[in-house]
Amino acid sequence: MLYKINACILTVVGFLVLSGSSAAVPDSCPIVLDLVRIRGTNDGAYGKRDPAAVVENLEQHLVRLGINLNIKGQDYLLNIDTGSLITWVAYNDFTCYDKNMKIQDQDKCHLGPKTFKGTYLSYGPFDQRYGGGEWVSGDLAKETVKLGDKDVENVSIGYGHDLFWVGDHSTVGIFGMTSDPDEPALWLSLCKQHKLPLQFTLAVNREEDGDEHGGSIAFGGTLDGELITPDAWTTVDVAECAVSNWFIEGFKLSFDRAGTVHTEDVNTMAVVDSGDPRIRLPKKTLAAFLAAWSTAPEWAEEINSWAVKCNVKGPDALHFEIGGTKFKVPVRDNIMIQDGDDCFFRLLGINQNEAIILGLPFMRHVVINHDWEKRKMSFKQRVYT
Repeated sequence: MLYKINACILTVVGFLVLSGSSAAVPDSCPIVLDLVRIRGTNDGAYGKRDPAAVVENLEQHLVRLGINLNIKGQDYLLNIDTGSLITWVAYNDFTCYDKNMKIQDQDKCHLGPKTFKGTYLSYGPFDQRYGGGEWVSGDLAKETVKLGDKDVENVSIGYGHDLFWVGDHSTVGIFGMTSDPDEPALWLSLCKQHKLPLQFTLAVNREEDGDEHGGSIAFGGTLDGELITPDAWTTVDVAECAVSNWFIEGFKLSFDRAGTVHTEDVNTMAVVDSGDPRIRLPKKTLAAFLAAWSTAPEWAEEINSWAVKCNVKGPDALHFEIGGTKFKVPVRDNIMIQDGDDCFFRLLGINQNEAIILGLPFMRHVVINHDWEKRKMSFKQRVYT
């Protein structure tokens, strides 16, 4: 089945092929919208390397996914983030800070050009902190907004006035995909107001499919409106203590090492996060994967990545076992990216107090349904044709 998408920075119309996606929609069809692929920018966040083109290449591959939200008649391109709560847009006169809390020029935050210029009636402040050190604070207001061709009434929108941000020169805020029991997220209000099940399905395309094919999101079901069934999907409970986030209760990770299958049990909660361009694993698990290469990868401090020569032999794929089902995630051209003879991994080791994150390299090869009402997540191997 073909799905029309609007999925490049210049909103070029293209087509996305998905094989056998499914969803639970009792009364009406899900609302399927386009995702915009936004590539990173060479902003010096990773320092400089000789040649500097290597840094730029790496940052260009640390993509984000965007969605257009219409506020007061104007579209704002926001980074869609399944690990974030508040939907916010930067106000036109925002103050940009550096990591040391010193005021700097607005362009140092690297936001897109279309920030919010209108008026609003605030009902209170907000302050949002992110795992990478970024933060934003400002005012909350109740607004009627438009997502696709659907109005969503009386939803909370944050207007950011002060922020420390490592932007991409395209997006101007965050579209939060978690929720709070006391303050429903925008996407939940969309489903409730249009009498849809309280769920969404996210399908992220491979980079090799081109910038015009970023992916799709279906609010109120899955991409073709069929039921979630055990023969097609693997369903697990959202972690019990994860009140507002999309955490699962760990997984098993396996890969080939010297001709044998090596398995790591990851028994700590992990968040599936579309806002992270990497996979973040316990350091012990990451060390086992790095040891599987015929020549040990080396840490490249200046670009915050593990590096290895591209002709070195290692695992072809990582297999994530969730709910008893293994999901295959290719290493090359996905977890591993190439620049000349050098390859870099989109894998990082985490400290003890940091979250395990299954970011975009995982999500490109697994379609995921997020059911808020049942507090479940359903996974399906992505099949590309």
